[in-house]
Order: sequence, then C-alpha cells, then structure tokens
Amino acid sequence: MTAIRLVRQCLTLLLHSKNSATPLPPATVARLHALLLTSGHLHDHGLRLLFFSYCACDRPFHAQNLLDGVPHPPPVSYSNTLFRSYTALRFHREALVLYSQMCYFDHLTFPFAAKACAGLRLGHHGRAVHCRALSAGFGGDTYVQNALVSMYMMCGDVATASAVFGAMQNRTVVSWNTVIARYAKNGCAERALEVFGKMVDGGVGIDRATVVSVLPACAQAKDLRMGRTVHRLVEERGLGAYAAVKNALIDMYGKCGSLEDARRVFDDDKCDKDVISWTAMIGAYALNDHASEALALGCDMLMISKSWPNGVTMACLLSASASLLSRKHAKCTHALCIRLGLELDIVVETALVDTYAKCGSLKLMELIVESGSRRTETWNAAISGYTQRRREMKAINLFKRMIAESVRPDSVTMASVLPAYAESADLIQAKNIHCCLLILGFWEHRDCHRTTIIAGYGMHGHARTAILLYDRMAELGVKPNSVTIASLMYSCSHTGMIDEGLRLFNDMRNVHGPMPNADHYSCLVDMLGRAGTIEEAYHLIEDMPFKPSTSLWGALLGACVLHDNVEFGEIAAKHLFELEPENTGNYVLLAKVYAAAGRWQDVQDLRRMMVERGLGKEQGSSAVDFSTSLSLLITPSFISKLKEGRESINHGEYIRSLSSFVLPVNVVQEMHSDVVGSFMGLPCCKSNSASGMAVCDECKLKFQELKAKRSFRFIVFKINEKVQQVVVDRLGEPGESYDDFSACLPADECRYAVFDFDFVTDENCQKSKIFFISWAPDTSRVRSKMLYASSKDRFKRELDGIQVELQATDPSEMSMDIIKSRAL
Repeated sequence: MTAIRLVRQCLTLLLHSKNSATPLPPATVARLHALLLTSGHLHDHGLRLLFFSYCACDRPFHAQNLLDGVPHPPPVSYSNTLFRSYTALRFHREALVLYSQMCYFDHLTFPFAAKACAGLRLGHHGRAVHCRALSAGFGGDTYVQNALVSMYMMCGDVATASAVFGAMQNRTVVSWNTVIARYAKNGCAERALEVFGKMVDGGVGIDRATVVSVLPACAQAKDLRMGRTVHRLVEERGLGAYAAVKNALIDMYGKCGSLEDARRVFDDDKCDKDVISWTAMIGAYALNDHASEALALGCDMLMISKSWPNGVTMACLLSASASLLSRKHAKCTHALCIRLGLELDIVVETALVDTYAKCGSLKLMELIVESGSRRTETWNAAISGYTQRRREMKAINLFKRMIAESVRPDSVTMASVLPAYAESADLIQAKNIHCCLLILGFWEHRDCHRTTIIAGYGMHGHARTAILLYDRMAELGVKPNSVTIASLMYSCSHTGMIDEGLRLFNDMRNVHGPMPNADHYSCLVDMLGRAGTIEEAYHLIEDMPFKPSTSLWGALLGACVLHDNVEFGEIAAKHLFELEPENTGNYVLLAKVYAAAGRWQDVQDLRRMMVERGLGKEQGSSAVDFSTSLSLLITPSFISKLKEGRESINHGEYIRSLSSFVLPVNVVQEMHSDVVGSFMGLPCCKSNSASGMAVCDECKLKFQELKAKRSFRFIVFKINEKVQQVVVDRLGEPGESYDDFSACLPADECRYAVFDFDFVTDENCQKSKIFFISWAPDTSRVRSKMLYASSKDRFKRELDGIQVELQATDPSEMSMDIIKSRAL
C-alpha cells in the first residue's frame, strides 16, 4: 500500500512538472526514474511522463534511452519533443540522426530538421529536408517556410532563400523579420532595407524583433537616414521602452557616426540601462575616435550603474586605450579586468594583447600570451601585433612556435602572418608558408583564388586583364567581394578607365549586393578627380550615406593638386586639418596648390603654421638588401659615426633585424656599399644573380652564331618591357665596321651590345675577343638605367662566352684606342 502511494506521488509530481513552466531538476527526475524502475511500475504512463520531464530539464540523451526501450515506434509528438530538446542544446548531429530514423512527420518536424542543418551549415542536407517537406505536403506551411528561409540564409544560399520567401502566400511578421535579419547577417544590408521598406509599405505591423533586425542593417550600410526613419516608427509604435530596441538604436547611431543621437537614446529614461546599453555607448565612442569620452563613461558605469562590466565592455575600454596609445589607461583597464575575474575571457585576452601591441608594450603583450589561455585567438592577436609593429621575424617565429605547440591556425592566423612573410621578401620563406597553407587546407577555396588574382592584377595597374577576369568571374556566378572591387576601381582610376570604374561601382550597388564603403567612394572620388570633374567629386562626398573619412578628403585634395584647383583644395584641406592635424602631408599638398596658383604669401603662411605647430616633414629613407640574414636600422643621429667606420659605433645605438637595411637617402648617395658592408661585418654587396629580365632564345642563338664567326660582327640588344625580356635590336652585317657599330647605338636610350673584335698582338699573332658593352648615355631615363643595370648580370650569365666588359655613357668611352688597350 505504501509503495503504491509512493508511485502515485511520483506520477503526480511528474504530471505537475509536465504542465508547469518550471521543470524539475535533473537529479530529481533521475530519482523518480529510479523509484519507478525499482518498484516495477515503469509502464506507459510513467514512461511518457519521464520522457517529457527529461526533455524539459535538458537531458535529451536520457529521454532517447527511454524511447529506445520502447518496442514499437513512438508517436511523432515524442520525436518532435526530443527533436526540440536536441536543437535547443545545439546537438545538431544527434538531431539529424533522429530525423533519419523517423517514419512519420508533421508540420513541426521539418522546422527542427532545418534548424539542425542550419546549425551545421549543411546546405545539401537542408535541400533534402526541403524536398521531403514538399513530398509530405508541408511545403506551403508558413512555419516550415520560415524555417527553410532561415536555414538557406544561414548556409549562405541567399538566392534560394529569396525564392522560398518570394513563393510564400501567407507571410507573417515572423517571415519578414527572418528575411531582414538573415540578409543583414549575410552582409546584404541594402537588400534587408529594401525588404523592410516593402514590409512597411505593405501595411505589415512591425514589432520589437523587426526593429532589432533592421537596425543592424542600417548600421552596416551606414544609412543614417533610414536609421532615423526606423527610430520614428519606434516612437510611433511605442517600442522605445524595450531594452533590446534601445540598445539596437544606440549601436546603430554609433556605427553611423551620430554620437549625439546615440547619447540622446542612451540618456532616455524610458527603460533602465543594462550592461548592453553601457557597452554599446562606450563602443560607439571608441569606434568614432572619442576615446576619452569612452573611458569617462566607463568610469561612470563603475560609479553609478547597477550593472557590472562584462568582457565586451572591457574590450571596448581597451580599444579606447589603444586609440590614445595610452599605456597607463591600458594597465588600469587590465587591473580592472583582473579584479572582475575577466582576464581569461577570450574577448578580453585578445583585446589586451592587441592594446599592448598598439601601445608599443611588447613585453606586456608577450606576458599575456605566456600566462594566458594560449588559444588560437590569442596567438592571432600577438602575431598581428608583431606585424603591425614591424617585428616581422618575431611574428614568423611566434607562428612557428604556435605550430610546434599543436595550436591549429585559422584563416585569421594566416592573414596576420602572411604580411610578415611578404615584408621579409624571402622567396624560400614564401615557399615554406605556401606549403604550410597547402598542408593545413587553406588552399581549397577557388573563389578566393579568383578574388586574390583579380585584386593582384588591379593593385599592380593591369586594369584590363583584371576586368576581363572579373567579367569571367561574374559569368561563372561567383560574386566578387568588396576588396576585389576596390582594387579594380583603384586600377581603373590610375589607368584612366573612368567608364569601367563607374560600371564597377554601379554593379556593386545594383548587382552584387554589398554596399560601397569608404574605400570604394575614395576610389570613385579619385577617379572623378583625375578626370578633372572635381566639383562632381565634391558633391559625391557631400551626398554619401556616411561621414567622409580622411581618405576621401585626401583623394579630393590630391585631385586639386593635379588640376591646380584652389577652391576645392582649400575645402578638402580644411577638413583634413580637423581630422588629422598632425599629418604634414596635407599641409604640403595645399602649399603645392597655392604655389601653382602663384599665391606665395599663402605658402609662407602654411609653412609658418607648420612651424608653430611643431610639424616637420619626415626624412626619406632607402632600403638596401645585403642578401644575408643580418640587417640594420640606422637613425640620422649617428649617420656621421657610420661614415667614420665600424669601430666608432656604439652597438646599443642600432637594431639588428631580419628585414632590411635602412639609410637616409642622402647617405645612400654618398656612401659606397663597401662602407655599409664593412660596418656590418659583411662582404661587399653583390646583386642577386637570379634577378633581372629573362633573355629570349633568339638572343642566345644569335650570340652562338657570332662566336662561331658565321654571319655578323656585332649584336645590339634591348629590353622589351611588354614581353619582359631582352631581345635582339640590331644585327651587324659581315661588312660593317666598329664605327658602324658605335654609330647605331641610340643617343638617348640604353642598350646592351656584344662585338667580335679582331686584333694583332705584339708578337704578331692574330686573335679575337668578344666584348660586352653596357651602353647607358646620360640623356637616357633614370628608370631605363636602373632596369638595364639590374638585368645586366643575368644577361651576361645567359650569354656564356663574354671575355671583356666595358661600360660607356659617351662614345668617347668606347673609342677604338680604348677597345685595343682593353683587348691587349
């Protein structure tokens, strides 16, 4: 009797839990399970109640074990309940296994299956779920369609998601919200705003979820006008009292650069400020270069707020400290992180590493890495910090150490370390990192390859080739990213292809989806400025949907220098002086505009202003590669000591690294490479024999014929830059003399030449020698001289058999007397 009463109490408790919003604790459910099992009363009713209780208390595996013990297939409601528990806990693989075992479905099954596919980014499995939903007759169910749209968006298949949404007959507010939110998260902010506009125009009532979905799209597109429109709708519908809406508005205004509006929303007392509100406002200040205000607001939060900072708050404060390059503020914020127990939070740890790197405190950065969690994100931040501080070899060594400690790098790691390898300019190291990329599987994204190749052609000025590849990429259905289009527009700007550049800009807005950012507008302003339409470029800056950056005003000022436009040059310079008052280049450019217009008094005023503000032009420098692992950074304060010799240099005054040897330009002009080599304890500099232009096969063939004395006496070679090769320019006929040879060399262009010179020795012996002449007249272009000089060693090596070398800048330096004396 007692046992039966106890069993009834257990069942009553389970039944009450099933009907209650608060589930029983897992330990209690397990005890009830044990009691029913040992008493022999675990029958259908008790099994059903235990199953639902396990699912409710987030123990789906225990619920699965109960179902596995049932001899007959469970009802579809049981499977759906277990499905919901798996997906809610992100056990997506287990959810899909359950789905594959199900025999019966209803309209609730497919949304859970679609959610599991979306969680694993399994788009092809999601399509299979979609097909089964259609075959089962649930393809038109609104709930199923909403889940399918979300799944396709999360898997990156925006086109199919748009098709499903377009085919929906009964769109609810959830349907609209799903599409808007997912468009924004897929980087299609403009499309998200278009859908929102259709939603409002169609009379669909917006709710909190709509506002929270559309405001990030406004922020992403930097569309302040639309953001303010949404804010007005929020006020009209009375949604401003919700904390999530308030926080989204602060974030939107901050990212659009409207700090006054953001602060007004923040100070509104319609709802209490939570930690997200404080964090959003601090982040807005930090993002818009108001670091001091961000730090002051952080202090206010500690003093008057009931909310304590979280990891994201501390990351924003550290970002503000980095903007100020303030080691003091960084250390104070670090101490606060320790007091709050946040120092091991991955967001905080990464921000600490980044902040100390930007503040130049590399020792403290290294301490964080050594004592921290040593997760991939921390390594990435440290590698990036070394690269930004021009410590390329430290970045490379840290990357190698990361690999040695079995920490798997990700795409961010490779993006951080590759610039360090590029700065080293070491082909062997480049091949090593290339192999590493192949081994680690980072070389599988063909679309990225196309994008990188197009961007490379664009950055190096091969605009037509880049655009052909871009058009081919579009034909294949591959969408270019913003970096690709920016590189193409830059190349079009510098090659005068204005129409193509405008087409690219319009394609970006109307075809590919991503909204143009400051880089694209800078390229467009530069393009219009170079074409002479400066006023149009200025109006473009005024009509932009976001606040102009320094790059935009700088592009306009550069165009004004090019076309001697004082009016708009002064406008651009005024904005630049406000945004970056310590940048001397802006003052110099405006002075050039004044000088071109003959306004010398304004030039003098600008120079006086620079002196008063303590500004000065940085001294130029030149890099010299010694083809060794040792190099040197020399400052102007001890250049004179360098000239005096190695012994007089204090070794504490220079820095050895593995990158380059840097000297001021005037010293490079005065010093011979032997002096620099002796200072470093190295042999004299030698050119890299692997460098220089390739030599065409005809050159080698004709040179062999000359050596065999078959048909001609001399050969003149030139560098053809279009084919990037040394080619034959002229062949000397058998009857032509040395005078004919010297007369055929151009007076204002460089050339190589070989000449078969016959002579008689003092002993009356007939001999011949092959002369190599490097012809570089003083009137030739500097670039041509450099090109021929850098290719000479390779050319001589390819033409094996040269016996005498002669360099000449004037015909007198290669007269017959000089030739005879060199031959003897």
